[in-house]
Amino acid sequence: GTSPVTTGKISGGGTISGPGTGGTNVEFTGDWSFNGTLSGYVSFYFDSSQDQNTAGATVAFPRNLFIQKTGGTVYFPVTPTWTSYFHIIGTGTVCYNGGAQSVAVPQDTTYHYDNLTLAGSGSKTISTSGIVVDGVLSMEGTATASAAPTYGASATLQYNRTASQAAGSEWITPFAATGGVIIANTGTITLNAAKVVNAPLTINSGAT
Repeated sequence: GTSPVTTGKISGGGTISGPGTGGTNVEFTGDWSFNGTLSGYVSFYFDSSQDQNTAGATVAFPRNLFIQKTGGTVYFPVTPTWTSYFHIIGTGTVCYNGGAQSVAVPQDTTYHYDNLTLAGSGSKTISTSGIVVDGVLSMEGTATASAAPTYGASATLQYNRTASQAAGSEWITPFAATGGVIIANTGTITLNAAKVVNAPLTINSGAT
């Protein structure tokens, strides 16, 4: 029933097991590259203001998964799985930077992505009924979105690409969230249709 906190990485093999009832919380601020066995009532917290990386063929958790960051980014090259609940708490960024993968849907509608980055490659599957972005949705690499998320009132859509690519379904029209749309990098962004932007449209120096 105690809740250990580690400031290092959780890596290697072995077994991490919790009680059969009740629960134990494991908070960590380092990277996750554990490839052993997880069992029991153990909830895991990504809890850091720094970047945290995940590695391995799978990122599976036996009970609850919490993204409780006060800054920085947690990178998921593989979409995590869990058996009970997935919650996002705090102001950090969640980045899906693998190939084709799904964006995890929080189990409670009060939990939104503060900042969400779609990076790497392939199509990122977005559930239109469960993904809300209150901060910045950043499109990076050559990743595409299967659908637009729900944008919070002050959200921003940002294109931060070095490769040229057409805008996709993530650029809704009209775009009314007050953060507006930002073209931020050297990759040319081509409109896939006429757009109405009822908010700032920013094209940074060197962007097209």
